[in-house]
Amino acid sequence: MATELIATGAIVVSAVVATMLVLRKWIHDEGKRHEDMRQRHEDAQNDKISKLTTAVEKLCMQREDDRRVAEQRREDSLKREGATREEMAEIKSQLRNLCQQHKEDREEQRAANRELGSRIDDLGEKVTALGERLTGIESQFVTFRDLVTPHVLPARRPSDMDTDAAHAQD
Repeated sequence: MATELIATGAIVVSAVVATMLVLRKWIHDEGKRHEDMRQRHEDAQNDKISKLTTAVEKLCMQREDDRRVAEQRREDSLKREGATREEMAEIKSQLRNLCQQHKEDREEQRAANRELGSRIDDLGEKVTALGERLTGIESQFVTFRDLVTPHVLPARRPSDMDTDAAHAQD
């Protein structure tokens, strides 16, 4: 009866260890998939940022060119109308404020992207910690199995080997 209980316990332990191994593999695969997904997301974000930065730089250069042309036209027009330099300074100030606002918006977007990357990294660390805990549990089950196995499969005695040899000769 005790041998049957020990054998049943060993089978249960083996099943649990096998399940733990499958879970460990799954967690490893999920961690890898998560890391790949994070890298793809980061690459996509960097690509978007690069494209947006290039587009914004082109727009700013175009705006600067347009601003210069418009400013020159305004100056010519204001000179014709006899406008003061203060009015021209006000127009220049408004244009500078618009460019500054654009720069601030771009920095806010970058900060948001860094925050998202940080959250993804935190999730990856949690998956890694879970895998480490699973490894610790697995080693406890392996130790238990090693303790139970000698009781389930008793060691062979020399007399058993002689009997086996005699059967082999027949």
